[in-house]
Amino acid sequence: RLAPITLALVERYPQSVSVVVKNFPLDSTCNKHISSKLHPFACEVAVLARCAGAHNSFWTFHDLVFAEQKNLKEGLPQQLAKKVGLTDEQIAQCLASNDLKNKIADDIELGKSINVEATPTVFINGRKYFGRHDLGSMISTVEYLLLSARSADTTK
Repeated sequence: RLAPITLALVERYPQSVSVVVKNFPLDSTCNKHISSKLHPFACEVAVLARCAGAHNSFWTFHDLVFAEQKNLKEGLPQQLAKKVGLTDEQIAQCLASNDLKNKIADDIELGKSINVEATPTVFINGRKYFGRHDLGSMISTVEYLLLSARSADTTK
């Protein structure tokens, strides 16, 4: 639900807003801060999302996974990776990649250090956003921050 909102913000403010996605899978398979597999396959999906991103297909993979989120089962993440153009060999290499797993572990530790407890968690200008996850609320926040930045620039 949040992806189209963040993309709309980027379209509306292309010079001011960028979206950075970090991994915080709610799955104890790779996230030691989670005590259960709240989202089974989330660790595998995180690896495949990074893999898809390396082949310029992150958002396509992202959208497919979230469309199928309630249906995720063994093998489905790989099928979705194939749908975005990854080969069996690329998928196997990515799933075995310690580099990708370490990047996800780094994201998890960053998330823990800034008190991420749920997904999605939004930060705007480095501050945790506690507002509603709807376009109007987020536009209001961005507009406020842009106006504040312009005011600060004119007082210098």
